[in-house]
Amino acid sequence: MRDKIRFNRRWGVLRFLCLVLAGAGLWGGVTCWAVTSKITRHSSSADLLKGKTEDVVINSQGAIMLGAEASVLVEKFEDDPNTPSCWSINSIVVSGATVYIGTSPNGGIYEYSLGKLTKLYPSDANKPNDAGGGEVPVEASEPSEPNEPNEPNEPNEPNEPNDPNAVAAEQYLSNEHIFAMSTDVAGRLLAGVSGENCKLLRLKDDQIETIFEPNDAKYIFAVAIDAGGSIYLGTGPEGKIYQLDPFGKQPQLVYDSPDKNILSLAVGQDGFIYAGSDSRGLVYKINPRTKAGTVLYDSDQAEITALLFGTEGALYAAATSAKIVEAQSRFASQPALPGRPEAKLPGGGPMSQGGLKLKIPNAKPDSGNKKPSAKPPLLKGTKPGEASHIYKISTEGFITDIFSEAAVFFTLAAQKEKLLLGTGNDARLFTIDPALEEQAIIYEDEKASQITAVAVSGQDVYLGTANPAKLIKLGRTFAPEGSYTSDLIDAGQPAKWGKLQIEADIPEGASVSAASRSGNVKDVNDPTFSPWPEPVEITGPIQLRCPAGRFCQYKLVLKSSEGEKSPLIREIAVAHTIPNLAPKVESVSVDRVDGKGKMGVFKIAYKATDGNADKLIYKIDFRKVGRTNWIEIKDEVEKDSFEWDGKTVEDGRYEVRVTTSDERSNTTMTKLTGSRISEPLVVDNTAAFIKKYTIEKDGKKVALKVQVSDELSAIGKVHYTVDSNDEWIGAIPDDSVFDTRQEDFTIVVEDLEAGEHIISLRVSDDVGNTAYKSFEVSVTGS
Repeated sequence: MRDKIRFNRRWGVLRFLCLVLAGAGLWGGVTCWAVTSKITRHSSSADLLKGKTEDVVINSQGAIMLGAEASVLVEKFEDDPNTPSCWSINSIVVSGATVYIGTSPNGGIYEYSLGKLTKLYPSDANKPNDAGGGEVPVEASEPSEPNEPNEPNEPNEPNEPNDPNAVAAEQYLSNEHIFAMSTDVAGRLLAGVSGENCKLLRLKDDQIETIFEPNDAKYIFAVAIDAGGSIYLGTGPEGKIYQLDPFGKQPQLVYDSPDKNILSLAVGQDGFIYAGSDSRGLVYKINPRTKAGTVLYDSDQAEITALLFGTEGALYAAATSAKIVEAQSRFASQPALPGRPEAKLPGGGPMSQGGLKLKIPNAKPDSGNKKPSAKPPLLKGTKPGEASHIYKISTEGFITDIFSEAAVFFTLAAQKEKLLLGTGNDARLFTIDPALEEQAIIYEDEKASQITAVAVSGQDVYLGTANPAKLIKLGRTFAPEGSYTSDLIDAGQPAKWGKLQIEADIPEGASVSAASRSGNVKDVNDPTFSPWPEPVEITGPIQLRCPAGRFCQYKLVLKSSEGEKSPLIREIAVAHTIPNLAPKVESVSVDRVDGKGKMGVFKIAYKATDGNADKLIYKIDFRKVGRTNWIEIKDEVEKDSFEWDGKTVEDGRYEVRVTTSDERSNTTMTKLTGSRISEPLVVDNTAAFIKKYTIEKDGKKVALKVQVSDELSAIGKVHYTVDSNDEWIGAIPDDSVFDTRQEDFTIVVEDLEAGEHIISLRVSDDVGNTAYKSFEVSVTGS
């Protein structure tokens, strides 16, 4: 079949409607392969997020597009290789063209401006040689205790083998951390130093000065400025909030909480101070004038790591837990960044002017890869209990859970109506639109563990990472190139791989190319995988250039010549075929059916599998144990069980054979079968019998001794009654156990009146066959 091409003159859009080639037509005369090919479709975020991305993002509809262009501004903070490295950027403040950076573990404060990085604090005079004992050398495996439990932005402890952050024994750590920074009413930098000498610093006339030292605090986790310029500090480990006047003077305690640390602060338009705590995960509302506070919200998470007021006046709280679930689920969407052209859907905007629109033909999807009928649900409160959450607290105090993710939430910022959320331990930056209920991963750093700081200045977004520490600026255009590498597609057997097709919008000036490779090991790093060939540009269906193998992996390379427009890939379809595999009968069981009217009936149950997912039918045969030939019971059975009436054959030991065939899905030349024989079963339709007996009389007492026997089954029950009484009395074997095909019983009947009597026995074997036997006895009067 030819590819059908239609050119829409109104929109200037080239549409490819490509039909899947299947069977011998697809593989060019290979007759040993199955008649139909199997298609694997990737069209949802759940499918695509199993793969690997590089400078591309995956939106909530399961579409792939280029991500924002990112520039690393700073990744080296020390020129002297003998000084300790910077592990984490904890805070960022942007003032005009200057970016201030607060770090750990040596409490470094840096200024980045015009491409130059300058260290502001500590000064050279504070180096270890001049420290006078203020800094203590530590070993790599035992850093001194800079952090309390539940402390955010905590650097990884450098005690793992081959840890790139490991500190040599001769290095020194000051154990100071700059967790919080801001600018005062005059635009001067304020920085909180956490450590043994906890203090608030101010940058004035290019000089660092100390303006406040709380005596009962070791940590300053948050710095906030109100409309009048007053300065508020959230501290630990005593959970206190301090207030300073706009000049950094007249410190006073505003609130003393029962919590260990105050991790976050925000100032409302109402003049109240809002604070987030650890351990209990509370959000406080505090009146700085009366120094009275109330609990606004009690979250289920341990820590409120960030608080932020939105443009509409709602308060947003980032709540996280120290122990987060390891199996991290990803959910992505990609709205455009402000100032950056957005890749729009057909019907308007840049995507509708020229370029390619690629379509996948309407072929029936494989049952195991069904396309979802609707877009995946948003992640709102459906994650496990240990997930982190973003809560929206309205001006009326109502709480809404607007986003959850199995990650640690470190920092929260706002860019117009959207929230920017920095997370770990996969160093992802989410954007959240509370009004539209849309979320996105707009950046992911594969070389860092956490995004611990985010600052917004107009249309510019600055990120700070940890392990390693880097300062990154997100661009306003798309990355010029990005790639998506799929997870392994498992054919189950060595397969021949067909064509790859995509449904995509590719604007002019952009392109999508594809490459593929294959192997027989479920390990993408195995050296036996075929090498990646040079990517081929996709303008329609393309043949995968990889040898036959069980596993296949494809790579899509997205490019944008000017960064103004991005390809948008909605679905990927990959076809393959495998040889017709024989179906396999996994198990056969034969059991008696209990119930009224089912005496002697057996249920034959079986389970079968087929590597080609072919439709299976069954044939059932039986034979007596020791015989050679099989006798058919039933053919072309479609169900996975069958009832066989065992009364149609004589008693004995039998075997049942179940044969399955895939002929309904194949030709007479390619059909295959598989079979399995059951364990021997006993057909026993004959009741037990009295083999021998004796009757002993002693006055009014009669002792009946009987030997009950059965040819095939164990003796199950023996009952007796006297003179046709309705009440049957149970008897037990002389050895007290029903366990063999022959049992001896002694039945004693006493106090019989003189005259003739009948003792009746009811004997049953273990499968329920029952027989009756009566014995006449005469009792004299003596």
